[in-house]
Amino acid sequence: MEHPRTYLFAPAHDGDRVTAALRSSADVVIFDLEDSVPPEMKVAARDALPGLLDAAAGRRVHVRINRSDNGYVGDELRAAVRSGVEALRLPKVDDVTEVVALITELDELERAGGVDVGSMQLFLTIESARGMFAARDLAAAARTRGGRLVFGAGDLRMDLGFGRRIEDGEPTLLSRSWLVLASAAAGVGPPCDGFSSEPAGEALVAATKWGASLGFVGKSVASEADVQAVHTAYADLFTLAVSNPRNKREKDTWLDQT
Repeated sequence: MEHPRTYLFAPAHDGDRVTAALRSSADVVIFDLEDSVPPEMKVAARDALPGLLDAAAGRRVHVRINRSDNGYVGDELRAAVRSGVEALRLPKVDDVTEVVALITELDELERAGGVDVGSMQLFLTIESARGMFAARDLAAAARTRGGRLVFGAGDLRMDLGFGRRIEDGEPTLLSRSWLVLASAAAGVGPPCDGFSSEPAGEALVAATKWGASLGFVGKSVASEADVQAVHTAYADLFTLAVSNPRNKREKDTWLDQT
């Protein structure tokens, strides 16, 4: 499976949520150290990672770390560089120098930890106007790490002055298309869609299909119900692709992804 359909977040400090995520049908489970973890639980979430990774054996696992005043290099990065972690997800990315510094440190940590150097992928979440304008360079910096961009709709709407009350639709269309273009220009895979405000069900199915129609592959989700809605959307898209024998390339793409 080249590109997963669903990335299910699980706060690393919350045992019940972690257990539910590992039992889910999500393609990837993301152990989260960032927004879903209260400030007073950050250290506990970080310290829980080794046990969580043992419990997740056989699952595709990513880890989202926090951004600090010093970028992404720190205790959380060191805790996350372990066998079994397929990728790091970085929040609020807007500075190429921070990404380059992380990659340099990541090489050393992998080497020291007996992890194949260069094996851990990077997912860069773009959540601001500054990040949007740096998107191509950010993707290019992470290209050797299988880098992919992620669309952070909620924080972007806040940064642009829309507020979260504005739906993720026409106001973010230019930004979404920009990430698709930046990814292609940098020679990395298609961007991953972030969370949607729509509840699980037909609205989320429609939102997923809309994102896919713009060039996004895969979606961040928060629950098993979300997982099912997104998988339904991709199943529908797969059916549409294979029903059109003239579009061989699209058919093969959906076969690879499902």
